[in-house]
Amino acid sequence: MPALKIKFKNTVLNAVRSIVTIKQTGNKKVVEKAKKYINENFRENVTLKDVADFVSMNSSYFSELFKSETGTNFIDFLTEIRINTAKDLLENSEIKVKEIGYLIGYENNTYFNRVFKKRVGVTPSEYGRIK
Repeated sequence: MPALKIKFKNTVLNAVRSIVTIKQTGNKKVVEKAKKYINENFRENVTLKDVADFVSMNSSYFSELFKSETGTNFIDFLTEIRINTAKDLLENSEIKVKEIGYLIGYENNTYFNRVFKKRVGVTPSEYGRIK
């Protein structure tokens, strides 16, 4: 009887491990799909709800999943993409600072300047002069 009990226990443990592996793989695919969507739509007014809807998840659950898979929250991820794009535009184009904020998804230029300075340490205008 103990051998049958051990065999049953091992069978259940293997099944649970398989389920966990499948879930983790699925979670990674969902987050990759979400990251791709964010990268393709960051210029728009993309929200956590938009992305959660895109991957067919509840916003709260998606937010937790995104953070656990990427190590960063949604808004920080989105902001990082926007600021990196702004830096690239400041370094490699003649586009005016006022226009760059709008091009990367910020409707309010003052807010763009504030976020940029907080992330980079200088204003977009200062950054453009430095580079």
